[in-house]
Amino acid sequence: MLDKFPLVSLEWTARSGHNPGEPAAHSPQGPSLMRLVLFLAVVANSLDLFLTSLGIHWFGNREGNPLLAPVASQSWPAFVLLKGVLVPLLIVRLYRYRRETPMLATAGMGLVTIALTVALGQWLGWIAGVLAMSRQPGF
Repeated sequence: MLDKFPLVSLEWTARSGHNPGEPAAHSPQGPSLMRLVLFLAVVANSLDLFLTSLGIHWFGNREGNPLLAPVASQSWPAFVLLKGVLVPLLIVRLYRYRRETPMLATAGMGLVTIALTVALGQWLGWIAGVLAMSRQPGF
């Protein structure tokens, strides 16, 4: 069944002819660094979705992103599809933009990764505070 779907490469090839004037963006170190940033952004988004689920369902918190908060409160399946499927696809699309605008795409990937990492840190801090406050004194 999987052989029916063509494999899609995320990597830039020298034969593609995209952006021939930007050799530094496609150095041997560049693609592997960008793949690492892509991986970190997708993992951070997945962890953010997981921690958001814990916070909403077990601790009574809300989604912190004002654009996604109404979706999370009205339709949980729509929120999971949006944050768990559409956001990673948009991250991959941003990764692919490095062919046309490598500097902008690199800055965007860095910004997305940093924003998701900060969101994860805030969630972890909030959950740690809730768990610490829920303990009985003296334990």
